[in-house]
Amino acid sequence: MIPAGVICRQDFKAKGMRWSSSASPERKKEFIAGVYGDINRKVNYNIVYVANLLALRQWYSYVRREFFIKEKYGNDLYCGALNVLTEAVAERIKQMSLFAQNVENSVAAGSKKMKQGLSDSVRRTQKLFLQNWPQMQEYLSGNNEDKISLKVKEKFVKIMRNQSDKGLTYLEAIQTLQPKQVQEGKDWLNKIVEDIATGCLKKFRAPRQQGK
Repeated sequence: MIPAGVICRQDFKAKGMRWSSSASPERKKEFIAGVYGDINRKVNYNIVYVANLLALRQWYSYVRREFFIKEKYGNDLYCGALNVLTEAVAERIKQMSLFAQNVENSVAAGSKKMKQGLSDSVRRTQKLFLQNWPQMQEYLSGNNEDKISLKVKEKFVKIMRNQSDKGLTYLEAIQTLQPKQVQEGKDWLNKIVEDIATGCLKKFRAPRQQGK
């Protein structure tokens, strides 16, 4: 197996090998299909991606909506856009659940098929994810983003509503924002991403207590 972005300029007769970058001290490694290594990066990136989708959905719910509904067929467009975001969140969570099933298979396969087996740290991380994914999934689906940075959110939303009430289009309203107001909007959205990702990943890294 040759990963994307890596060039291999030699032949291999042995099967079940993985060729890594030339900078790696061990370029030839045992490869077993369906067996994961360190999943931290994959889990982290997916959680941050979902957090960004949730922040974007907040933007549409509280900012874009005010401009949509003033246009012909605007409410239908708004509902359609919101549905797309909601479905995107649900699809990513679904794929993470499928990934959890694959990780469960990986734990079993790694012990049986690999000559040296998975390292203790890799095995521990995978088992931790399996134990805590149900809590992580519940957190991501719990509308927690609606409770984050409420004061900043209310202040910024009020500014945008005032612009909408003046008859400005969405783009005109964005263009008239002062630098401080722009920063307030950024702070609100960034806080959602940060808090959702941090809150969810804490559950990933925290061992489940016995009896719960």
